[in-house]
Amino acid sequence: MTTLQLTKQPFSLKAFELIKFASSICLIAISAQLSIYLPNNPVPVIWYMNVLFLYAAIKGAKQGALFTMSYLGLAAVGFPLLANGACGPLHFLGPTTGYLIGMIPASFVTGYLMEKGFSKSALYSFFAFVVGNSFVYFTGVPHLAQFVGMKQALYLGIVPFIPGFIFKNLVCTYFYQRLHR
Repeated sequence: MTTLQLTKQPFSLKAFELIKFASSICLIAISAQLSIYLPNNPVPVIWYMNVLFLYAAIKGAKQGALFTMSYLGLAAVGFPLLANGACGPLHFLGPTTGYLIGMIPASFVTGYLMEKGFSKSALYSFFAFVVGNSFVYFTGVPHLAQFVGMKQALYLGIVPFIPGFIFKNLVCTYFYQRLHR
């Protein structure tokens, strides 16, 4: 046997995993371009965060959190993966930093709850997405408050996002239930 024959199967499995990883990054990068800035608000309405949580729900807590860290790491080193193509280390020093960092525990929690049985029904899945997604606000709002004060952070960082929060979690639940069958 040649070396190629000895390593053919493991290489192809690793290559396939790498292709799935890169494809997922591309899907999330595309969804990041679907963002809307509300008037007088530094925090955009985004879709990519929910795509990250959907990935975590499907792949599990550990892989979801690692994937989210990889995604944010790529954005930090200059890949234009965040809302409206934002990237670079300076983007992680602004008013939205807490929201970005909160995506890591949010992905983990979403994946963990799905692993623990919250995937069994649409209602439980919705609850898992809501709980996981809430971690973004637990870290995002206090960080935003450093720039605008707590009262204004609550007004800018939570209130305008409540309808979208519910809608996007319903969409995630719908797709998760369809993909998880």
